[in-house]
Amino acid sequence: MKQVFFFLMLMMLGVACPAQQKVKHRVIRITVIDKNTGLPVDSAKVIISMMVDARDVVSDVKYADQNGHCSFQVDANPLASGRAGAFKKGFIGYFDDNYIDLDRSFANVNKTDKNIVLYLTSDSLNHINYWKKITIRYDIDTLISLLKSNKYPDRSAFPLLFWEDIPKLLTSGNNRTMINKYPISLISSGSTKDCYLGIVSLWFIESTRITVLKKAFEPLEKFPSQSPGLLDKSKPGSRQNNIETMERAYQAYKIWWEKVKKMDKEQGCKINPLENTGLEW
Repeated sequence: MKQVFFFLMLMMLGVACPAQQKVKHRVIRITVIDKNTGLPVDSAKVIISMMVDARDVVSDVKYADQNGHCSFQVDANPLASGRAGAFKKGFIGYFDDNYIDLDRSFANVNKTDKNIVLYLTSDSLNHINYWKKITIRYDIDTLISLLKSNKYPDRSAFPLLFWEDIPKLLTSGNNRTMINKYPISLISSGSTKDCYLGIVSLWFIESTRITVLKKAFEPLEKFPSQSPGLLDKSKPGSRQNNIETMERAYQAYKIWWEKVKKMDKEQGCKINPLENTGLEW
């Protein structure tokens, strides 16, 4: 009798709790190619992250085979969307300015995708050459003239500067011309304000120094600060764009340049011109 009762209870539970629907999947095949050689990249790590129902993020990791292939099962929900990326030591993501996301080692995963090709490159200069190609280069006299006349054309574009440009930039390092068109970082929360040309010139010198120091090539890495302005450490949070502060910084950079101009630039850039001045960018 107890067995019959137990069986009936199971039947009732089965009716009350319908069986879970199986999640439907689709297969996405990813191929990883070395854009420099055109050959497949074996053992590349591929990560795919999918967002389902606009809330749940599911990630999976696979490694490409000798043909650069790996496959993923993803949710077939038409609302599911995601992103795939490829990585391997000794390779970097291939930069392509015709590609909407620039870095072709990443790709969006859409509901109709079945095959995706990701591109890495063994060319270590790919990123450097890309940024050089799109970075504006002016001779320094032209650059100073554009700034002085408030005609600097693109506030988001930092000019291409070289170590050898420092002496000419220094000649404007205490110029009292007030300007309001100069580069400003894209991540800056503020807007361009009136600033002395001398402070902007010193800011450019500092950019040149840290670019050599960090071997930076990506534009955002070249900004010493989000916008030109000196901070007095004795007055936290107070940006000092005044003549007295500009003159203090100018004298510090003059002394620094006299000290490092005959040094190897790799060594010279390690010396901070504002050390012991109480100022910083």
